[in-house]
Amino acid sequence: MKKRLFAMMTALALVLSTAAWGGEAQTEAPAAVEIPENAKCVYLSRSLADEFGAMIAYDLQAVIEETFPGWSFTIQDSDNDASKQLEYMENAISNNVDVLIVQPVADSNTLDAAQRAMDAGILVINYEVPFDTENIINPIVYSSFYDSYKVLMDYAVDVVKENANILVLSGIEGFSATVEREQALEEFLEARPDVNVLATQYAQYETDKAMNIMEDWLQQYDNIDAVFCLTDTMAIGVCEAYRANNVDSTDVWICGVDSLSNACQYIETGEISASVFRSPRAFSNATVNAINEYYAGTLDPTAMIMCNNDIVVTKDNVADIEAELAEFMD
Repeated sequence: MKKRLFAMMTALALVLSTAAWGGEAQTEAPAAVEIPENAKCVYLSRSLADEFGAMIAYDLQAVIEETFPGWSFTIQDSDNDASKQLEYMENAISNNVDVLIVQPVADSNTLDAAQRAMDAGILVINYEVPFDTENIINPIVYSSFYDSYKVLMDYAVDVVKENANILVLSGIEGFSATVEREQALEEFLEARPDVNVLATQYAQYETDKAMNIMEDWLQQYDNIDAVFCLTDTMAIGVCEAYRANNVDSTDVWICGVDSLSNACQYIETGEISASVFRSPRAFSNATVNAINEYYAGTLDPTAMIMCNNDIVVTKDNVADIEAELAEFMD
């Protein structure tokens, strides 16, 4: 079992915020109890087909199994299906699990199920995205989607060419991750009024959809200077569209987020110009801290546990990120 933490992550601080997001705490902190030796922990992934989603799930499993050796840890894949995720949550309640960690599917409407789980004495932790941004009822371990794209957009302000014609591939319309990253993009556009947006479309964070949209755009526009994607999965689709049309994309500024292992290959070749690395280990460590605080009776029930760990990745430092990813994925 992997016991070493990411070397570069040892210098990064986890900022534990005890402020509720969107309202007052609705439950009191639990009384201090001993951490159970044989607890049952269930993790509901939004989609294991997503590389970042898989990395944070399996790293969390490794860290929890190492930290709490007697615990069972079960990963269930919601496969981006809201009804399946709700079914998994109901099963967790019926099976009397001790800890339920949920990376919500978009529009899953699982807040009521989360409340029932909490009423049943289960520690419920959101992963990445809150069930409901207006009604926070449980701790959330997350990396601000706004912050991760803001870091990239601040970098873009200085490197995107003057009077650039850009295209934008967004994610899932209305999804909180999409909304937050779009906000950072809007701030980039305000800072760079010379930039011209040719077109914007939602590609659902999917590589194939991004590729299809980009192929259509390549037929419509012959003056593309940059393509802004909200994730690497879509940035890869953009690169594949260029490849399929035998068009060199290395002069086009293409960006994404997550610095996935396959995306790093496109960064190496210069096809993806920039991405942002978010550490799975930072999520895992923050979750273990939350579990320890819960059983100590000190966890704020509506704590926003933020992992500040965003690193802009370019051709200059991608080798360092790939080395960390290789160590992590061993």
